[in-house]
Amino acid sequence: MPRPVTLLLLLLVIGILAADGRSDEPPLEVLACELLWDVAGQGDDFLLGGLLVDARWNLEGELCVVDYLNRDLKVFTRDGAYRRTLGREGEGPGEVTDARRLIVHEDGRLGLLQKFPAKVVWLRPDGDPGGELTLVNTLAGNDARGYVSLPHAIQHPGGVMGYVAVMAMTANGPSEHHWIAPVGADGHLGPPLWH
Repeated sequence: MPRPVTLLLLLLVIGILAADGRSDEPPLEVLACELLWDVAGQGDDFLLGGLLVDARWNLEGELCVVDYLNRDLKVFTRDGAYRRTLGREGEGPGEVTDARRLIVHEDGRLGLLQKFPAKVVWLRPDGDPGGELTLVNTLAGNDARGYVSLPHAIQHPGGVMGYVAVMAMTANGPSEHHWIAPVGADGHLGPPLWH
């Protein structure tokens, strides 16, 4: 039976440590964070926990939090009230096996980023599946001896920009390449911006 889990925002205080006493360095400021809300009292069936790995505001102004261990997305109002859970663990439409990051598409869909197999699982704001964007292993040519992973991606005008890692087995052993490139609607990578 799940225990109620409370999301607590801890107050941080950054202190000043005088290391070498140089006077040419600007003084450090002490910053304090203020607790705005928590999710205590949501009930025994509410489970937010495990490993929170990403959060973004959706187009409706709600906070969407990715829970890696539960493989889903919790949605809260700006005041901290729990609204709904989107997505779940699995391999069907709207399901993920590895939720790591969140992309907010310009059309309002929410994309759960799955590192491996590399894809973005799109969810509509009401939770219905909104399609998938699966990356094509262009370096290893879909060879079973190679793989493509998607550790990070962002939404940009016109599509998704991904940080992609591709590994292929060659006659000389494994060969791994990393680059930042746009991902086309067909899953193929565009010209890299960095590699």
